[in-house]
Amino acid sequence: MATSMSEDDGGLSTGSSTPVMTKICGCQTDCLILVDETSEITLFDTLTDFQFKLPPISTSLQQNKSPLGSVKTTIDAVHKAVLFFPGNDTKDFIVLAIYGESKNLVFYRSILETWTSLEEAGSGYDDITYHKGGLYAVDEYGKLVACDLKCPGFANLVPLTDRWCLWGEKLYLVSLGQELCVVVRHYSDKSDDDLQNRETTKVRVCGLSYREKKGYLVGKMHGWAVFLGQNSAVGIPPYSEGVMPDCIYVEDPDVHKGGHKTRVYSLPYQAFV
Repeated sequence: MATSMSEDDGGLSTGSSTPVMTKICGCQTDCLILVDETSEITLFDTLTDFQFKLPPISTSLQQNKSPLGSVKTTIDAVHKAVLFFPGNDTKDFIVLAIYGESKNLVFYRSILETWTSLEEAGSGYDDITYHKGGLYAVDEYGKLVACDLKCPGFANLVPLTDRWCLWGEKLYLVSLGQELCVVVRHYSDKSDDDLQNRETTKVRVCGLSYREKKGYLVGKMHGWAVFLGQNSAVGIPPYSEGVMPDCIYVEDPDVHKGGHKTRVYSLPYQAFV
Protein backbone atom coordinates (compact mmCIF):
# COMPACT_ATOMS: atom_id res chain seq x y z
CA MET A 1 0.00 0.00 0.00
CA ALA A 2 1.31 3.43 -0.89
CA THR A 3 2.24 5.63 2.03
CA SER A 4 3.09 8.74 0.05
CA MET A 5 1.30 11.94 1.04
CA SER A 6 0.20 14.75 -1.22
CA GLU A 7 -0.45 18.45 -0.80
CA ASP A 8 -4.18 17.71 -0.87
CA ASP A 9 -3.92 15.85 2.42
CA GLY A 10 -4.01 19.12 4.35
CA GLY A 11 -1.76 20.28 7.15
CA LEU A 12 1.31 19.90 4.98
CA SER A 13 4.06 22.45 4.57
CA THR A 14 7.42 22.78 2.85
CA GLY A 15 10.68 21.55 4.32
CA SER A 16 11.63 25.00 5.56
CA SER A 17 9.44 24.60 8.66
CA THR A 18 11.43 21.66 10.01
CA PRO A 19 12.25 22.25 13.71
CA VAL A 20 15.91 23.03 14.42
CA MET A 21 16.33 20.19 16.92
CA THR A 22 14.88 16.97 15.51
CA LYS A 23 15.67 13.28 15.40
CA ILE A 24 14.27 10.37 13.43
CA CYS A 25 12.10 8.15 15.62
CA GLY A 26 10.74 5.94 12.84
CA CYS A 27 10.35 5.40 9.11
CA GLN A 28 7.82 3.68 6.87
CA THR A 29 8.56 3.13 3.18
CA ASP A 30 9.04 6.69 1.85
CA CYS A 31 8.06 8.59 5.03
CA LEU A 32 10.34 9.66 7.88
CA ILE A 33 8.88 10.22 11.35
CA LEU A 34 10.61 13.12 13.11
CA VAL A 35 10.31 14.30 16.71
CA ASP A 36 11.46 17.68 18.03
CA GLU A 37 12.55 18.95 21.45
CA THR A 38 8.91 19.53 22.47
CA SER A 39 7.95 15.90 21.66
CA GLU A 40 5.92 17.01 18.64
CA ILE A 41 5.95 14.56 15.73
CA THR A 42 6.22 15.51 12.06
CA LEU A 43 5.69 13.11 9.14
CA PHE A 44 8.12 13.94 6.34
CA ASP A 45 7.37 12.57 2.87
CA THR A 46 10.73 12.03 1.18
CA LEU A 47 9.12 11.87 -2.29
CA THR A 48 7.40 15.25 -2.16
CA ASP A 49 9.35 17.10 0.60
CA PHE A 50 6.06 17.92 2.30
CA GLN A 51 5.46 17.60 6.02
CA PHE A 52 2.49 16.85 8.24
CA LYS A 53 2.84 18.07 11.82
CA LEU A 54 0.76 16.19 14.37
CA PRO A 55 -0.88 17.87 17.38
CA PRO A 56 1.20 17.87 20.59
CA ILE A 57 0.94 14.53 22.38
CA SER A 58 0.83 16.08 25.85
CA THR A 59 -2.01 18.45 24.95
CA SER A 60 -4.22 15.64 23.63
CA LEU A 61 -3.52 13.41 26.62
CA GLN A 62 -4.24 16.24 29.06
CA GLN A 63 -7.58 16.87 27.35
CA ASN A 64 -8.35 13.15 27.60
CA LYS A 65 -7.40 13.25 31.30
CA SER A 66 -4.68 10.64 30.79
CA PRO A 67 -1.95 10.35 33.47
CA LEU A 68 0.58 10.55 30.63
CA GLY A 69 -0.45 14.16 30.02
CA SER A 70 2.09 15.21 32.66
CA VAL A 71 5.07 13.58 30.90
CA LYS A 72 7.94 16.03 30.45
CA THR A 73 8.13 17.01 26.77
CA THR A 74 11.66 16.46 25.44
CA ILE A 75 13.19 15.11 22.25
CA ASP A 76 13.69 11.76 24.05
CA ALA A 77 10.08 11.40 25.27
CA VAL A 78 9.14 9.66 22.00
CA HIS A 79 11.22 6.48 21.85
CA LYS A 80 9.86 5.15 18.56
CA ALA A 81 6.91 5.66 16.22
CA VAL A 82 5.30 3.64 13.41
CA LEU A 83 3.03 4.90 10.62
CA PHE A 84 0.08 2.76 9.48
CA PHE A 85 -2.61 3.28 6.83
CA PRO A 86 -5.71 1.15 7.68
CA GLY A 87 -7.22 1.71 4.21
CA ASN A 88 -6.49 3.25 0.83
CA ASP A 89 -7.21 6.83 1.92
CA THR A 90 -3.93 8.63 2.70
CA LYS A 91 -5.88 11.13 4.81
CA ASP A 92 -6.77 8.33 7.23
CA PHE A 93 -3.66 7.11 9.05
CA ILE A 94 -2.48 5.96 12.46
CA VAL A 95 0.78 6.69 14.27
CA LEU A 96 1.62 4.31 17.12
CA ALA A 97 4.37 5.48 19.48
CA ILE A 98 6.29 4.43 22.59
CA TYR A 99 6.06 7.47 24.84
CA GLY A 100 7.33 8.72 28.19
CA GLU A 101 9.82 7.52 30.77
CA SER A 102 7.67 4.46 31.51
CA LYS A 103 7.52 3.61 27.78
CA ASN A 104 3.75 3.48 27.35
CA LEU A 105 1.85 3.05 24.08
CA VAL A 106 -0.01 6.01 22.59
CA PHE A 107 -1.55 6.42 19.14
CA TYR A 108 -2.78 9.20 16.86
CA ARG A 109 -5.74 8.75 14.50
CA SER A 110 -5.82 11.41 11.80
CA ILE A 111 -9.60 11.39 11.26
CA LEU A 112 -10.08 12.00 15.01
CA GLU A 113 -7.19 14.49 15.21
CA THR A 114 -6.17 13.38 18.69
CA TRP A 115 -3.71 11.22 20.62
CA THR A 116 -5.00 8.38 22.80
CA SER A 117 -3.19 6.43 25.51
CA LEU A 118 -3.42 2.63 25.49
CA GLU A 119 -3.32 2.41 29.26
CA GLU A 120 -4.66 -1.16 29.29
CA ALA A 121 -1.51 -2.24 27.45
CA GLY A 122 0.67 -1.48 30.47
CA SER A 123 4.17 0.00 30.25
CA GLY A 124 7.80 -0.92 29.60
CA TYR A 125 7.58 -1.40 25.83
CA ASP A 126 10.84 -1.99 23.96
CA ASP A 127 9.69 -2.01 20.34
CA ILE A 128 6.77 -1.58 17.95
CA THR A 129 6.48 -2.52 14.28
CA TYR A 130 4.21 -2.91 11.27
CA HIS A 131 3.97 -6.45 9.87
CA LYS A 132 1.65 -7.93 7.25
CA GLY A 133 -1.11 -5.36 7.69
CA GLY A 134 -0.97 -5.15 11.50
CA LEU A 135 0.70 -3.28 14.35
CA TYR A 136 2.64 -5.15 17.03
CA ALA A 137 4.39 -4.22 20.28
CA VAL A 138 6.70 -6.13 22.62
CA ASP A 139 7.55 -5.14 26.18
CA GLU A 140 10.80 -5.63 28.05
CA TYR A 141 9.51 -8.87 29.60
CA GLY A 142 8.72 -10.56 26.29
CA LYS A 143 4.96 -9.98 26.16
CA LEU A 144 3.90 -9.48 22.53
CA VAL A 145 0.58 -7.82 21.70
CA ALA A 146 -1.24 -7.16 18.43
CA CYS A 147 -2.72 -3.65 18.36
CA ASP A 148 -5.95 -3.51 16.34
CA LEU A 149 -6.64 0.21 15.93
CA LYS A 150 -8.51 0.11 12.62
CA CYS A 151 -11.94 0.98 14.05
CA PRO A 152 -12.03 4.73 14.94
CA GLY A 153 -12.55 5.33 18.65
CA PHE A 154 -11.90 1.69 19.56
CA ALA A 155 -8.69 -0.15 20.41
CA ASN A 156 -8.38 -3.91 20.68
CA LEU A 157 -5.20 -5.39 22.18
CA VAL A 158 -4.63 -9.10 21.62
CA PRO A 159 -1.87 -10.78 23.74
CA LEU A 160 0.12 -13.19 21.55
CA THR A 161 2.74 -14.35 24.07
CA ASP A 162 2.88 -14.49 27.85
CA ARG A 163 5.18 -12.29 29.90
CA TRP A 164 8.58 -13.69 30.86
CA CYS A 165 8.69 -16.02 27.82
CA LEU A 166 11.70 -14.05 26.54
CA TRP A 167 14.44 -12.31 28.47
CA GLY A 168 17.31 -9.94 27.70
CA GLU A 169 18.35 -6.34 28.18
CA LYS A 170 16.65 -5.18 24.96
CA LEU A 171 14.02 -6.74 22.68
CA TYR A 172 13.34 -5.89 19.03
CA LEU A 173 10.69 -6.92 16.51
CA VAL A 174 11.77 -7.77 12.96
CA SER A 175 10.01 -9.09 9.86
CA LEU A 176 11.84 -11.95 8.14
CA GLY A 177 9.68 -12.50 5.09
CA GLN A 178 6.31 -13.78 6.28
CA GLU A 179 7.51 -14.35 9.85
CA LEU A 180 7.56 -11.89 12.72
CA CYS A 181 10.51 -12.62 15.02
CA VAL A 182 11.94 -11.19 18.22
CA VAL A 183 15.63 -10.30 18.47
CA VAL A 184 16.95 -10.44 22.03
CA ARG A 185 20.08 -8.43 22.82
CA HIS A 186 22.40 -8.94 25.79
CA TYR A 187 24.90 -6.30 26.94
CA SER A 188 28.11 -6.10 28.95
CA ASP A 189 28.86 -3.77 31.88
CA LYS A 190 25.56 -3.92 33.73
CA SER A 191 26.72 -1.03 35.97
CA ASP A 192 25.87 1.47 33.20
CA ASP A 193 22.11 2.02 32.90
CA ASP A 194 22.44 3.64 29.47
CA LEU A 195 22.36 0.75 26.99
CA GLN A 196 23.79 2.95 24.24
CA ASN A 197 27.10 3.05 26.17
CA ARG A 198 27.39 -0.74 26.46
CA GLU A 199 28.70 -3.37 24.05
CA THR A 200 26.62 -6.32 22.90
CA THR A 201 27.78 -9.71 24.21
CA LYS A 202 25.16 -12.03 22.73
CA VAL A 203 22.20 -11.97 20.35
CA ARG A 204 19.33 -14.45 20.13
CA VAL A 205 16.54 -14.69 17.57
CA CYS A 206 13.19 -16.15 18.57
CA GLY A 207 10.30 -17.35 16.45
CA LEU A 208 6.80 -17.12 17.90
CA SER A 209 4.32 -19.87 18.71
CA TYR A 210 0.97 -18.13 18.98
CA ARG A 211 -0.83 -21.33 19.96
CA GLU A 212 1.44 -21.89 22.97
CA LYS A 213 1.90 -18.14 23.56
CA LYS A 214 5.67 -18.36 23.79
CA GLY A 215 8.84 -17.86 21.80
CA TYR A 216 11.35 -20.46 20.67
CA LEU A 217 15.03 -20.08 19.80
CA VAL A 218 15.97 -20.03 16.12
CA GLY A 219 19.35 -21.47 15.05
CA LYS A 220 19.15 -20.21 11.47
CA MET A 221 17.10 -17.60 9.63
CA HIS A 222 16.77 -19.34 6.23
CA GLY A 223 19.50 -17.14 4.78
CA TRP A 224 18.13 -13.88 6.16
CA ALA A 225 20.36 -11.41 7.99
CA VAL A 226 19.45 -8.65 10.44
CA PHE A 227 20.85 -5.16 10.93
CA LEU A 228 20.52 -4.32 14.63
CA GLY A 229 20.71 -0.63 15.47
CA GLN A 230 20.20 1.05 18.81
CA ASN A 231 16.44 1.49 18.34
CA SER A 232 15.35 -0.90 15.60
CA ALA A 233 16.04 -4.15 13.76
CA VAL A 234 15.79 -4.51 9.97
CA GLY A 235 15.63 -7.79 8.06
CA ILE A 236 17.97 -8.22 5.07
CA PRO A 237 16.68 -10.72 2.45
CA PRO A 238 18.69 -13.83 1.50
CA TYR A 239 21.34 -13.55 -1.21
CA SER A 240 21.78 -9.81 -0.66
CA GLU A 241 25.16 -8.77 -2.06
CA GLY A 242 27.92 -8.43 0.51
CA VAL A 243 25.80 -9.74 3.39
CA MET A 244 26.56 -12.92 5.35
CA PRO A 245 23.47 -15.14 5.74
CA ASP A 246 22.12 -16.06 9.19
CA CYS A 247 24.11 -13.24 10.79
CA ILE A 248 23.21 -10.15 12.80
CA TYR A 249 25.04 -6.92 11.98
CA VAL A 250 25.26 -5.19 15.36
CA GLU A 251 25.81 -1.46 15.84
CA ASP A 252 27.76 -0.90 19.07
CA PRO A 253 29.56 2.05 20.66
CA ASP A 254 33.30 2.15 19.95
CA VAL A 255 34.68 2.51 23.48
CA HIS A 256 38.23 3.10 22.21
CA LYS A 257 37.84 5.45 19.23
CA GLY A 258 34.45 6.97 20.00
CA GLY A 259 31.43 6.91 17.72
CA HIS A 260 30.01 3.57 16.61
CA LYS A 261 31.23 0.36 15.03
CA THR A 262 29.52 -2.57 13.32
CA ARG A 263 30.23 -6.15 14.34
CA VAL A 264 28.90 -9.38 12.85
CA TYR A 265 27.28 -12.01 15.09
CA SER A 266 26.85 -15.51 13.62
CA LEU A 267 23.63 -17.10 14.77
CA PRO A 268 24.65 -20.72 13.96
CA TYR A 269 27.98 -20.31 15.82
CA GLN A 270 26.50 -18.07 18.54
CA ALA A 271 29.55 -15.83 18.48
CA PHE A 272 30.95 -12.70 16.87
CA VAL A 273 33.00 -13.46 13.75
